[in-house]
Amino acid sequence: MLIALILCFSALRSFFTEKPELPLRQVSPLLLEQQQKWKKNDFQYAKQTDGEKKSSSSWQPRKYKKYKQKASFSPKPQQQISIINLNQADSAALDAIPGIGPKLTQRILKYKSLIGQFVAVEQLRLVYGLSEENYLRMAPYLRAEHVEEILKKDLNGEKSYKIAWFVGKEKATALTAERKKMGWFTHWAQVEGIAELEERDMKWLQAYFFITKKEVTVQASASK
Repeated sequence: MLIALILCFSALRSFFTEKPELPLRQVSPLLLEQQQKWKKNDFQYAKQTDGEKKSSSSWQPRKYKKYKQKASFSPKPQQQISIINLNQADSAALDAIPGIGPKLTQRILKYKSLIGQFVAVEQLRLVYGLSEENYLRMAPYLRAEHVEEILKKDLNGEKSYKIAWFVGKEKATALTAERKKMGWFTHWAQVEGIAELEERDMKWLQAYFFITKKEVTVQASASK
């Protein structure tokens, strides 16, 4: 009886612990052949370069969104710029000239207030912050015509920083140094002999200054 129970228990144990061996699945030869074709096609497709297109009949190009083409930028037509007189131009007229902005406009008007009026367009080169490039751009649109008679001053009695408004700081310094050395200018030939001064500087100086002889000044003061 005991032996029968042991044999029964061992049989039940083996039934629940051991996995039964399943029969091998039979694969159809047609399926194996199709799988081999798929592998071959996948291998050939992997060898294609990035620039080559897939040779399948089901391939279609990617569809992209269509964006509306923006209108091309067309610059505004340039307004015809008329030539202006520097001695009559205001800030609005100067702003319309190529090469002159708001800052340069204010500097030009300030310089004009110092010298009274322009006698030549080239005097703009003495305006602070005005480059040679900007001067060449604006010069064709400008002219310097006298509006009124210039009130001239005595060159012998003018200070160096005021003479610099008309010829520049370095040339004004050289002029006043020569005046101090000579004591007094009696005629324009003495001023013309200063090496730093050019022909245009002489024209500008003679337009704004006059030379009074020392003897005349002494007599005038003595008569008072």
